[in-house]
Amino acid sequence: MSKIDCVENAYQALKAARQAKLGDKAGAGVTRKTLESEYERIVKSANYNPQTAVKNLIESANERIRVAAKQRANTLLMYRAENDMFGYINNNFSDKPIDGVMSYLGGIQSYKAGTRNSVASHQQQLGMAYTSKLIRDLKSANLVEKFESGDLDELVAKELFDMSIDAPTGKATNSADAKAVAKIVKDIQEKARLRANRAGADIGKLQGYITSQTHDMMKIYKVGYKKWVDDTIDLLDIEKTFGRTDIPRSDIIEVLNDLHKDFASGNHMKVSKDPPALSFRRKGKNIGGSLSKERFLHFKDAEASMKYNTKYGRGNIRETLFESLIGLADKTGLMERMGPNPTETLERVKAKIKDSISNKDQDKLNKFTGSFKRFDNLMSVIDGSVSVPANQMLAQYGQIFRTIQTTAKLGGAVVSAISDMALAAADLRYQGFGFLSSYNNAIVGGFNSVPKQYRREVASMLGVFVDSNKYDLTSRFSGIQDVNGKMARMTNTFFRFTGLAQWTDRMRVNVSLAMSARIGAASDLNYGSLEPDLKSTLNLYDLGEKEWEVIKRSVAAEGEHRFATPEGVNEVSDDVIRSLYGDVDPSLKRQDISDKFRAYFIDRTEHAVITPDARTTAIMRQGLQAGTVSGEALRMIMQFKGFPIAYLQKVGGRTLFGKQQSKVAMAAEIAHVLTATTILGYVAMSVKDMLKGREPRDPLAASTWASAMLQGGGLGLYGDFVLGTSNRFGGGLVSSLAGPTVSEFEKGWKILADIRDGKDPSGRVTSFISGNIPFANVFYYKWAVDYLFLYQIQEAINPGSLRRMEKRVAEENKQELMFRPSEIIPSGGLYGLNQ
Repeated sequence: MSKIDCVENAYQALKAARQAKLGDKAGAGVTRKTLESEYERIVKSANYNPQTAVKNLIESANERIRVAAKQRANTLLMYRAENDMFGYINNNFSDKPIDGVMSYLGGIQSYKAGTRNSVASHQQQLGMAYTSKLIRDLKSANLVEKFESGDLDELVAKELFDMSIDAPTGKATNSADAKAVAKIVKDIQEKARLRANRAGADIGKLQGYITSQTHDMMKIYKVGYKKWVDDTIDLLDIEKTFGRTDIPRSDIIEVLNDLHKDFASGNHMKVSKDPPALSFRRKGKNIGGSLSKERFLHFKDAEASMKYNTKYGRGNIRETLFESLIGLADKTGLMERMGPNPTETLERVKAKIKDSISNKDQDKLNKFTGSFKRFDNLMSVIDGSVSVPANQMLAQYGQIFRTIQTTAKLGGAVVSAISDMALAAADLRYQGFGFLSSYNNAIVGGFNSVPKQYRREVASMLGVFVDSNKYDLTSRFSGIQDVNGKMARMTNTFFRFTGLAQWTDRMRVNVSLAMSARIGAASDLNYGSLEPDLKSTLNLYDLGEKEWEVIKRSVAAEGEHRFATPEGVNEVSDDVIRSLYGDVDPSLKRQDISDKFRAYFIDRTEHAVITPDARTTAIMRQGLQAGTVSGEALRMIMQFKGFPIAYLQKVGGRTLFGKQQSKVAMAAEIAHVLTATTILGYVAMSVKDMLKGREPRDPLAASTWASAMLQGGGLGLYGDFVLGTSNRFGGGLVSSLAGPTVSEFEKGWKILADIRDGKDPSGRVTSFISGNIPFANVFYYKWAVDYLFLYQIQEAINPGSLRRMEKRVAEENKQELMFRPSEIIPSGGLYGLNQ
């Protein structure tokens, strides 16, 4: 068929489709000239077939139209996001635009509407919505234990693969459980995909999709390119991967060699990496475009995909699934608030604000432009770029070292977390709970708010409870938010082992259930009759009078108990939504209110049980990327500092700026927090001292209460680390303040100095080794480890060292040991074997 005939036939077919009112989806706006250029491209392609030229030309034209339509839609989304962001800042913070930008991106403590309804908060609630929904559905089907065991991994992968092909057989396995799990997973993946597409992504239904691909840099690096290529090439679907079947094997090997270099060096993790030759062309540099990328490696079947994942990927389909859902939620949440190109949106808003204050107030303009670095640092946390390793190997070794420090030094974390009770009560008081009821709800009252059989389900609906092995505790106490894989699993296992995970879950559930029950109890009231502190707290999340009318109709009842959840909002009728908001899409309005309501529960819970947020992380990262020398050095220095920084931001900021209150009331609240946390800090210190075999510190000594304030208040576990390492184990105060890495290097240097000077380094060596053994300092067996092993070895290496240690503890801490090691362990240690 000639070019003219082919183009004309394609044009008439597209025109007929348009006339049949399929136009926008099938060819509206396509000219003969456009078709001619497409024809020339098709003819030159390796897959050109004259018999299918018209069909290929129509498909190509429709794809061009679809992409153009998507680009137009995304342009509208971007302008809408820009106007929303600028409008919020201009309407609420025209006098303080810096606060406005920080509020919109990461949330601030100012007593104004919407100041906690930030982009970061929206991302977080969406991720929890997806993951908690997955866990809830699995529990409803009694499949959680089977899913988490890993026994169904391969079967579930086969079912997912079968469900995502054009002609699913429905018989991928004979396992009803695997099919049920796969259906639950697929439903959530599909909802997440569609929501991302509405926000600006262009994610199609990928043939054979199981979950996101992972490529473990260290595994791939170790085996070398030849072994990796040999293992991978026969697992691939060549046509899907390279676009045709007749590609020479030598060309495939050449491309895979290039891919190996990317994967082995960690380049595949980088944000702006272009694909190698012969791969599918990636669309755009913005987030909407990045989510539209098709994976480069396509495997033959589920077995091939699982074989690769086991050998060269994460090796755990469950972990990959959760990371994939949370990652998509982060990107979707960011696009929903800032459009498909968030970076451009931020730049355009900054320019608008500059124009609005230019030539009017030069000082104000200078302050605003001087804050651009702060904005960019926060944005790098929100879009995740600060955590993408510039050098995967350097980032991984940094993670390993920090994980060792965490698991070797925070064995008493759950004891230190006793102060959570005071902080939780303080936030409940901020929300309007009474003094006694706030403590009751923080400790046990939340569990009385909802019937026992519904507690976990309701807490999950609130977005604050996903089983502790899914909730990453590393960021709370270690200040590490870019740990993944084995290091995250090790750290979370450690915190479960110490009881901290269970304690944190209990505190979070207590607070969230108390909040839910309080909303339920108030559901008979009109907005104007709500208790002022409750009303103002809801207002921080843009939950006003109309939203309250929806929320009060979402309350569930069970006996005498009434409780509200974000999921309940989705059950409110279309008629109610339209009566309040007029001509809107009821489903989207319900989604918006549900999102804000979930953010309210999650954010307030993370104020009650202090957890670093995006703004905390921005301070700790300073825009320095993981896997760079400066980035890893800063991460080392900032380890354990996440809690005190978050404490100052959340507790300090909330007390000083979170309420319109008198100075007397503010002073009273500061006094309450400091007094309560200091008392609980003393309790925590005393418990840990007794677990170490020491008498509690003198309660009449001023130094004791200074230490208790550091322990229970602003420094939290970092105060515990400083107080526990300064001088006592050979580290100075300055090095301890600089973090565990600097402290450990100082100890190592002193060991070398002792060897150089001819001194006996055995005591320092023993202390250094014992202080860096993961899981050795867990509070409930540390005394046994000390007396049965470490003290024995210390005395054997350096006879008399135990007596010297006892003397040092007595002099520095004014404490006596209840069980003196020197009286239990003979001189020379090891039960006298070396005497």
